[in-house]
Amino acid sequence: MDSGEFLERLKREVIGHPALVHPFLERFGEGDAGEEGVRTFAVQYYRHVRVSRLYLASLISNCGHDEKLQLALAEILFDEYGHLNPDETHPALYRRFLSRRYSST
Repeated sequence: MDSGEFLERLKREVIGHPALVHPFLERFGEGDAGEEGVRTFAVQYYRHVRVSRLYLASLISNCGHDEKLQLALAEILFDEYGHLNPDETHPALYRRFLSRRYSST
């Protein structure tokens, strides 16, 4: 299986995962989650945002000699790290979002 096939298969698997059809996420997608539900989700989701870069780095180190796949994942990792700008990493952006959105609550 080449890297393109792998990424396509992975994409289908992720999109078909039961977590993505959770009733809350469906309400969230329809704009019907309520302020408290969105706030709770945002705070909880930060736990994922904070560590997802580490999972991606591990994945790169475990994809063998497939340089095409390594480069595709490295591009995503570069984006996650804000193109090497500490103020633009995904965790930094998310923290800014949380502080602006929920600073008064």
